[in-house]
Amino acid sequence: MKSKIVLVLPLLLLTGCGTTELKKTAVAASVLGRMATPSTAPSRSNFLRTIRTVEKGGITFNLLQCARRGQGEVLCKFSVISNRKDKTLGVRGAEDHGRFNSRAIASGMEYPATSASIGGSEKQRYVTRTLIANTRMEASVGFSDIPSHVNKLGALELGLGDASKVQFTNVVISN
Repeated sequence: MKSKIVLVLPLLLLTGCGTTELKKTAVAASVLGRMATPSTAPSRSNFLRTIRTVEKGGITFNLLQCARRGQGEVLCKFSVISNRKDKTLGVRGAEDHGRFNSRAIASGMEYPATSASIGGSEKQRYVTRTLIANTRMEASVGFSDIPSHVNKLGALELGLGDASKVQFTNVVISN
């Protein structure tokens, strides 16, 4: 296993990952059940799209990218994986009867999410799916009113079904 990790380290260092990111990436890779080898090593451009990894309540959230989709529309994509057992995950999009929703903050302005998706099922207010242990699913949160001059989010916050939240800071919006 050590030889596989050694192959990943130079690539991570090239992309500017610090010690914390190295640890998080190694943990995320081990959770996925595979470390990068010469045949599976991600390209530099794909690695740059993996912005951050956060673990919350036994679920790993891997922010892949936030990108513009149209006038004011931004879609932030994630992969999610339950680390130990099958687990239900709920993500809040638009405000749901005063419950905590997902949001983006940029230049002192708050932008509430307008949609949420897990595993291809998209809802405006709230989406829930049961994650199968150690099996990756795609998730996303959409925004419709982020001005075109905003190219970086100071914070991206996911509102989860259990009233908790996951936060990412300094998130670049690609075009």
